Amino acid sequence: MSILDKFVSPTAFVPSSVGEYFALQLAQKLDAVDDLHFYLQICERFGQDHVLNVYRQLAVTSGPGASELFRSHFIN
Repeated sequence: MSILDKFVSPTAFVPSSVGEYFALQLAQKLDAVDDLHFYLQICERFGQDHVLNVYRQLAVTSGPGASELFRSHFIN
């Protein structure tokens, strides 16, 4: 057992690509890790550049509640 095994739960998501890492970081920034699957899907479908542009626009203008606005941008 490595020292990292003590800190990472066996069910924790471990990104296996840069895209998955990006989606995880985005979900964490939006305080929406429970919706990680959604963020993985939109990053794959729309691309990181577009997703990041939307995040930047909403983060500046919305503050708290950004995750709901972010989500609605891609659902509608």
